[in-house]
Amino acid sequence: MHSLSKIAAFAVCATLLTGAAAQASGRYETTNQVVSYADLNLANLRGMERLKIRLKEAASKVCGAEPDMRDLTAREAHRSCKKKAFDDALASVIAQMAPVQKERFAQGQ
Repeated sequence: MHSLSKIAAFAVCATLLTGAAAQASGRYETTNQVVSYADLNLANLRGMERLKIRLKEAASKVCGAEPDMRDLTAREAHRSCKKKAFDDALASVIAQMAPVQKERFAQGQ
C-alpha cells in the first residue's frame, strides 16, 4: 500500500532555462535543483504551503540573480524563468501524488 509518506520520500527536480543571455544567443542551458519534501506532511495545508516556499526558493536559485532593473527584457526573462521552474516542479509533485490519492479514494480513506 502506498502512502503520502512514501511519496514524500521522493525529490522534485526542476529543470528550466537559465537566463536571458543564454536565450538571446540561441543556446539554452538547464540547471537542476533538488527540493526535498520528505519531512513535510503534504496531506495538510501547512505542509503544502511549506513546499511551495521551498519550490519558489529553488526557482530563484536556478534562475540566478535578479537582472539590472533597467534591463526590462532580462527582467521579464528572469520572471518567466522563475515561474516556469515553480510551475514545472509543482506539476511534478502533483503527478507523483496522483496515484496515491487515487488509491486512497478507491479504498475509501
